[in-house]
Amino acid sequence: MHVTSAARTRQGSTDVCGSPDDANDIAADKLFTLIQRRNCVVWVGSGLSLISGYAEWGEAVSKLCDACGLARIASQAPSPNELMKRAEECKVADPAKYQQVLAETYGTVAGTRFANRDLFNLPFKAVVTTNFDATLEVEARRRDDRA
Repeated sequence: MHVTSAARTRQGSTDVCGSPDDANDIAADKLFTLIQRRNCVVWVGSGLSLISGYAEWGEAVSKLCDACGLARIASQAPSPNELMKRAEECKVADPAKYQQVLAETYGTVAGTRFANRDLFNLPFKAVVTTNFDATLEVEARRRDDRA
């Protein structure tokens, strides 16, 4: 896949972002060069999983609580530590239901979106994530099969 820098795309244009000498354009050029040379590692967060249709962690913990017979977390914006603690409590309370809910919530391949495909078409040196989902694996395999 060919990567085009923002500066080269806008040469000669007078858009809101300013001239091609703009600091953002210079940074974009440097980033695109790193990507093209396979000297860039991308960190993938939960955003790609969410747009693919997977539940966010708070929603999954609420499902775990319901299935395992524990009260949901009262806070509207629980901290990651609160979510992890409650998930562990669910696991201890009913290991079978815990596994069932996680398998139902994350065990199938959600709809792969263009962002996932496009990510694996770029020549990154590596893709790093702690937010594993099957759509990332599917796209990585497609890339490897094309190589």
